[in-house]
Amino acid sequence: MEEKKNARAKSFKEFSQKHADLQQTAYQIQPRRESLKFFVVYVVLGLLWIRYSDILLATFVKDVTTFMNLQTVKGWVYVLFSGSIFYLIIRAKLKMLKTAVDTSFNGYKALNQMNLELIEKGKELESSEQRYRLIIEGSNDGIWDWNIANNHFFFSIKRKKIFGYEEGELEDTLEAWKSIFHPDDWEKAEADVQEFLDKKSANFESTFRLRCKSGEYRWILSKGKAVFGENGKTQRITGSHTDITEQKKLQDRLNRLAFYDQLTSLPNKMMIKELANQYTQKNTTGNNVFAYVLIDIDDFKHINDTMGHKAGDELIKYVASILKNHTNSPDIVARTGGDEFALLITGIQTEDEVNAKIDPILEHIREPWEYRNLEFFISVSIGVAVYPRDGIDHDTIVQNADTAMTHVKESSKNSYSIYELGMREKAWERMRLISNLKAATLNNEFQLFHQPKYDLNDNTIIGMEALIRWVKPSGELVMPGDFVPLAESTGLISDITGWVLVEAINHLKQWRQLGVSDLTIAVNISSQLITNSALFLYLKSWLKEHSEYLNQLEIEITETALIEDPSKTIDELNQLKEMGIQIALDDFGTGYSSLTYLQQLPIDYVKIDREFIRHIQSDKDDIFLLKSMIDLSHNLGFRVIAEGVENKGQILLLKKYGCDIAQGFFLCKPLPFKEALKLL
Repeated sequence: MEEKKNARAKSFKEFSQKHADLQQTAYQIQPRRESLKFFVVYVVLGLLWIRYSDILLATFVKDVTTFMNLQTVKGWVYVLFSGSIFYLIIRAKLKMLKTAVDTSFNGYKALNQMNLELIEKGKELESSEQRYRLIIEGSNDGIWDWNIANNHFFFSIKRKKIFGYEEGELEDTLEAWKSIFHPDDWEKAEADVQEFLDKKSANFESTFRLRCKSGEYRWILSKGKAVFGENGKTQRITGSHTDITEQKKLQDRLNRLAFYDQLTSLPNKMMIKELANQYTQKNTTGNNVFAYVLIDIDDFKHINDTMGHKAGDELIKYVASILKNHTNSPDIVARTGGDEFALLITGIQTEDEVNAKIDPILEHIREPWEYRNLEFFISVSIGVAVYPRDGIDHDTIVQNADTAMTHVKESSKNSYSIYELGMREKAWERMRLISNLKAATLNNEFQLFHQPKYDLNDNTIIGMEALIRWVKPSGELVMPGDFVPLAESTGLISDITGWVLVEAINHLKQWRQLGVSDLTIAVNISSQLITNSALFLYLKSWLKEHSEYLNQLEIEITETALIEDPSKTIDELNQLKEMGIQIALDDFGTGYSSLTYLQQLPIDYVKIDREFIRHIQSDKDDIFLLKSMIDLSHNLGFRVIAEGVENKGQILLLKKYGCDIAQGFFLCKPLPFKEALKLL
């Protein structure tokens, strides 16, 4: 490459010298002057020749004839001499002309060759510039150059069609560059440049937004490299601008999917965890207190099961709107689960400040929720843990808030509680109980006791109620009230109910072998097996396999199933009724049964709760309620069972007011199966 360059330089120098010689030759050849010179030379020579040749000839030649002959020769000599002189002069001039013409022609050829080379180089340069322009225009990139010495700034991305600026509309100055910067990004970009210059790094990178002519802002990734002078100072920075708007949009969408709840647009569990971790990392001294508030909608599953998931989603959005309206920055509200929310309340010092934040939320949530022109009363259980008192990391704080919330759910619901140390022990005890209960279902640690039911008309046993007992390996007897609610909340109730049904059918088989085939056995069925379609189908399938015993089987349900979904419950009870099973409504009077639904229920018995029986001897109101419930049940075609009978006086009053059946410790306590067989 260097040799070609040197050759071209030498060729151009030779051409320049020849061009100078050509100019000198052109100066020497002057037509008018040369013509005049020929004329003068010819005249002078002719005159001199005529004048002196005759004198010379006359001196030496005396003969006239010889003289005349020599005159002729003298003329030829003159012609030959003058011709020779003219030949030499003309040849010299023609040689000069030929040299000039040759030089001119060669110069033209050289010039033409150089011109052709220049044209070719021009084409190559033009092609290169076109390719460069096409590359720049066809990509997302633009180039920029900042000459720090003279503060000249050039940027090409403004020429992108998407920005909408015309050629020359924006000057190549820092002021023009700043004018299209997003106001929120300029200081950060300046800081990035300053940090780059201070550190003297090899590479520069910054992200910011530029304004299009339409007013839209687009994200730009700027990269560059520095050129340093001998003194180590940065002389210029050159780099590229890449439009990353689409990448940023995609990143934002992914960010929303990863850190925000899609239904409520609230931050999700991952986001609030990140924020809580930031607080705990910053507050190393523990002086900045914050509260983590966990909020769970009570009985939300019932909403989904009875009213559908759309209603459930509307309720979630309704609660989310209440929480947002009662939360001001820098406090954070998030949706952390299906029916669970969390609040991060900052800048608090006392529990009273926490109370002041939560009380308005509870008050608002307790107001009726309107859905499809109907009003529903909802409630929430709230647990609170305070940093750093109740934990110095996110997981511990959340765990303690959850413990406080569970404490509320197990006690009253529709309230809130701030974590206390005793709650942890209670929570651990509950976890141990759940673990032991799971083991009990696997190890068959249950027994089925039976309590007789007596016909008050003739004092005969007409059936048994099957009552489950948990007998631990240590021999400890656990009553149903201590583990059945836990089984319902953990989903173990279906396995336990299945075991009870199997045992009940086995006991019926043994009764028949003893010749007892007219007694019924009553089994309590959890509302979950009635309201859960899958469990109910399993229950029906299992019962059909034991159809020969179904006329002796009685199923007791509570009013809870009726409240959750009356229409569905009535339909499913009708299906059981068609299979020959008798149905009893348990704990009548303690729930919220509607007389309309009660009239539609396909039940055979109504069981009056023991609380109404306990005080009938001393409380006139209880006596009135008892008589009213018995009369109402009889009018609807149901037989009445009184449970919890503890003395003879209660028996006499029950007979007086027409109660049909009774059971209780006064008549007979629950018995293990073998003792029940002896009684029969």
